[in-house]
Amino acid sequence: MLLDTSGKCITKKSPYNVEIDGVNVSIQGYTVDGDLYFHVVELAEALAMKVEKKSDGKGYIITTVTQK
Repeated sequence: MLLDTSGKCITKKSPYNVEIDGVNVSIQGYTVDGDLYFHVVELAEALAMKVEKKSDGKGYIITTVTQK
């Protein structure tokens, strides 16, 4: 990862747009050392997935929603 002189990672807001099924979705992405990242909750919700934080607070459980 890129570090500035303080030892902190360099991140930038990403100029990329996200489209799901041809519809532009408002999700803020960030680039870190050239790699693109999104907040897992925002991305999962945009993809119509169920998101819940794990009970120990260390991660998320993401499940797909079954359509009938």
